[in-house]
Amino acid sequence: PLNISKNEPIYQEYAPLPVLEAMGFDLKPGGTFDPPCKIDTRTAVIIPYRNREAHLSVWLLHLHPFLQKQNIAYTVFVVNQVANETFNKGVLMNSGFMEIAKRD
Repeated sequence: PLNISKNEPIYQEYAPLPVLEAMGFDLKPGGTFDPPCKIDTRTAVIIPYRNREAHLSVWLLHLHPFLQKQNIAYTVFVVNQVANETFNKGVLMNSGFMEIAKRD
């Protein structure tokens, strides 16, 4: 069995966000990927976020290659809660959806 301390989180392949941006992942500005083949549908990935840069970095490091291998057109939206109130995932998801709906 692994000896895991509860006080030290384990991150696989952590990279700061500027490093991830430099990696590119063949993304257009705004976290959009268009595969080389013709696609009829687009996918929006909404990520509710607040003060967890290390978690976001690991998630994006794995998310982009996973989605790109499937050859789907997608855009990742990171919706940030700024207020210091209790984290409200539902409000973030709804507000993210409303902003995405304005784009189309």
